[in-house]
Amino acid sequence: MTEDTSYRVDLARLDEATDQAAQLYAFVTQSLTEIQERMTAVRDRWDGQAADAQAAAMQQWTRSAERMATAIEKMRAATAAAHIAYTEAGAANLRILGRG
Repeated sequence: MTEDTSYRVDLARLDEATDQAAQLYAFVTQSLTEIQERMTAVRDRWDGQAADAQAAAMQQWTRSAERMATAIEKMRAATAAAHIAYTEAGAANLRILGRG
Protein backbone atom coordinates (compact mmCIF):
# COMPACT_ATOMS: atom_id res chain seq x y z
CA MET A 1 0.00 0.00 0.00
CA THR A 2 1.41 3.39 -0.98
CA GLU A 3 0.73 6.54 0.92
CA ASP A 4 -0.65 9.51 -0.99
CA THR A 5 1.85 12.31 -0.37
CA SER A 6 0.41 14.72 -2.91
CA TYR A 7 -0.27 18.25 -1.81
CA ARG A 8 -3.39 20.05 -2.96
CA VAL A 9 -4.84 23.45 -2.22
CA ASP A 10 -8.48 24.24 -2.86
CA LEU A 11 -8.17 27.80 -4.16
CA ALA A 12 -11.94 28.29 -4.21
CA ARG A 13 -12.14 27.43 -0.50
CA LEU A 14 -9.21 29.74 0.17
CA ASP A 15 -11.12 32.52 -1.61
CA GLU A 16 -14.19 31.72 0.50
CA ALA A 17 -12.13 32.01 3.68
CA THR A 18 -10.74 35.35 2.47
CA ASP A 19 -14.24 36.64 1.70
CA GLN A 20 -15.62 35.42 5.03
CA ALA A 21 -12.80 37.10 6.93
CA ALA A 22 -13.45 40.35 5.05
CA GLN A 23 -17.16 40.16 5.85
CA LEU A 24 -16.49 39.41 9.51
CA TYR A 25 -14.02 42.31 9.72
CA ALA A 26 -16.61 44.67 8.21
CA PHE A 27 -19.28 43.41 10.61
CA VAL A 28 -17.05 43.77 13.68
CA THR A 29 -15.81 47.26 12.80
CA GLN A 30 -19.30 48.49 11.88
CA SER A 31 -20.77 47.01 15.06
CA LEU A 32 -18.03 48.57 17.15
CA THR A 33 -18.73 51.99 15.65
CA GLU A 34 -22.47 51.64 16.25
CA ILE A 35 -22.00 50.49 19.85
CA GLN A 36 -19.62 53.36 20.57
CA GLU A 37 -22.11 55.86 19.12
CA ARG A 38 -24.94 54.45 21.25
CA MET A 39 -22.84 54.43 24.40
CA THR A 40 -21.76 58.02 23.80
CA ALA A 41 -25.42 59.02 23.65
CA VAL A 42 -26.17 57.11 26.86
CA ARG A 43 -23.18 58.58 28.71
CA ASP A 44 -24.40 62.09 27.91
CA ARG A 45 -27.35 61.39 30.24
CA TRP A 46 -25.69 59.11 32.78
CA ASP A 47 -23.32 59.86 35.66
CA GLY A 48 -22.14 58.41 38.92
CA GLN A 49 -20.27 55.27 39.89
CA ALA A 50 -22.26 53.00 37.59
CA ALA A 51 -21.54 55.26 34.63
CA ASP A 52 -17.84 55.32 35.51
CA ALA A 53 -17.73 51.53 35.86
CA GLN A 54 -19.50 51.10 32.54
CA ALA A 55 -17.12 53.52 30.83
CA ALA A 56 -14.11 51.59 32.15
CA ALA A 57 -15.61 48.28 31.05
CA MET A 58 -16.46 49.75 27.66
CA GLN A 59 -12.86 50.92 27.19
CA GLN A 60 -11.56 47.44 27.94
CA TRP A 61 -14.15 45.81 25.69
CA THR A 62 -13.37 48.27 22.87
CA ARG A 63 -9.64 47.51 23.06
CA SER A 64 -10.40 43.79 22.90
CA ALA A 65 -12.79 44.23 19.96
CA GLU A 66 -10.19 46.32 18.12
CA ARG A 67 -7.55 43.61 18.69
CA MET A 68 -9.99 41.03 17.37
CA ALA A 69 -10.68 43.14 14.27
CA THR A 70 -6.95 43.52 13.68
CA ALA A 71 -6.46 39.76 13.98
CA ILE A 72 -9.31 39.11 11.54
CA GLU A 73 -7.79 41.54 9.04
CA LYS A 74 -4.40 39.82 9.38
CA MET A 75 -6.09 36.47 8.75
CA ARG A 76 -7.81 37.88 5.64
CA ALA A 77 -4.51 39.26 4.35
CA ALA A 78 -2.77 35.93 5.01
CA THR A 79 -5.37 33.93 3.10
CA ALA A 80 -5.24 36.39 0.20
CA ALA A 81 -1.44 36.19 0.13
CA ALA A 82 -1.59 32.39 0.30
CA HIS A 83 -3.89 32.31 -2.71
CA ILE A 84 -1.42 34.39 -4.71
CA ALA A 85 1.54 32.28 -3.57
CA TYR A 86 -0.15 28.96 -4.37
CA THR A 87 -1.31 30.24 -7.76
CA GLU A 88 2.18 31.47 -8.64
CA ALA A 89 3.81 28.27 -7.40
CA GLY A 90 1.44 26.16 -9.48
CA ALA A 91 2.13 28.24 -12.57
CA ALA A 92 5.90 28.00 -11.98
CA ASN A 93 5.67 24.22 -11.60
CA LEU A 94 3.76 23.96 -14.87
CA ARG A 95 6.38 26.11 -16.64
CA ILE A 96 9.17 23.90 -15.30
CA LEU A 97 7.33 20.84 -16.60
CA GLY A 98 6.83 22.53 -19.97
CA ARG A 99 3.05 22.72 -19.57
CA GLY A 100 2.55 26.36 -18.85
